[in-house]
Amino acid sequence: MITATALTELRWCQGSMAEFMEGVTADMVELIWQDIALMIGGFIFAPALIASILKKANLPVATTLPTALVLTMFVICYITLGLYLAAISTALTAACWYVLCFRR
Repeated sequence: MITATALTELRWCQGSMAEFMEGVTADMVELIWQDIALMIGGFIFAPALIASILKKANLPVATTLPTALVLTMFVICYITLGLYLAAISTALTAACWYVLCFRR
């Protein structure tokens, strides 16, 4: 995972790619496994909600709306952390909750 700092360094790097890669720290790469783990979780939750959507289950707005809003907040957090795979899967899960919330 290359962060914004690393991209800035790449733009200003006058040397070779090897010199740039020396500046990539372990912290920049360390979050990759978390991104994959969170993505897998998101892709498990979304299909689980599809059954409720297809059965046209009417869940209370007091349950569905807060869940959808919190998941949307998680998506924003994941994006700012560079966890793009987790953001995509969580956005899909949030979309399922919004469907359950607003379908009446």
